[in-house]
Formats: sequence, structure tokens, C-alpha cells
Amino acid sequence: MLKQANPDVEARLIYRALFGGTIPDILARRYRQAAHQLDRTAEASELAAVAHLIDQNADLEAAELAGRLTGRLSLLTRKFAAMTYLAETLPDHQRYFVTHRSSLVAGVMVLGWNGLLTAVKLAHGLWLLRSVRRG
Repeated sequence: MLKQANPDVEARLIYRALFGGTIPDILARRYRQAAHQLDRTAEASELAAVAHLIDQNADLEAAELAGRLTGRLSLLTRKFAAMTYLAETLPDHQRYFVTHRSSLVAGVMVLGWNGLLTAVKLAHGLWLLRSVRRG
């Protein structure tokens, strides 16, 4: 039997990785529909890899980053993109996509800090991909 992740758990974990907090019901419903379409076109190995990461309660953000940069786990990358596109349509989520302040110094500091966090996430994600390869 093909191992797949529970779409409700998947939606909740991807949303939390991207935005924190609890996923709105409308977004969860829309995501389930999009994920179903993505799963239909995915290879069994990718479905199993995503299910494995979710079962392990892994850091999906780290796994997606490492997968995107190494060319692996394209299904997880497409699912993160789908969640992002869907979330962008909700008025309450505009704060994640549009800034209303402008400061060069603050921008440089935020970029530097986030660059450091990205490097840490990438290292963790590469470690997670090792477990997918073995698991």
C-alpha cells in the first residue's frame, strides 16, 4: 500500500512552518484540494518521503530548503509553494507579503539575521534528507 501523509496534518505542519500559528479553516480546505492534485502526479517515492518526514514530525521548512537546493523532494517544494500562493489570497495574510515600512539599516540587519538562520536551516535540512534516503 502506498504510504501518504494525512492531508490535514500536512496542511497544519506546512502552514506552521511558513507562518506559525493555526491554519485558518478556509485555507486548510483549499490546501487539501491543491495537495490532492499534487499527490496524483507525484512519484510513489516522493509521497513516501514526505509522509516519512511528517510521521517523524521533522522540520519541514528545513527539509524543503535542503530539498529545493539539492533538487530532491520537489513534491514538498510544490506543496510549500501551493500553501504560499493560497495564503497570499487571504486579506489577513497580506502582512506576510507586503511591508509598509522602509529602512535600509533595518533591512540589512534583517537580511543578515535571516541569512544566518537560513544557513542553520539548510544544515538541518541536509541532515533530514539523509534520514529520508535511509528511511
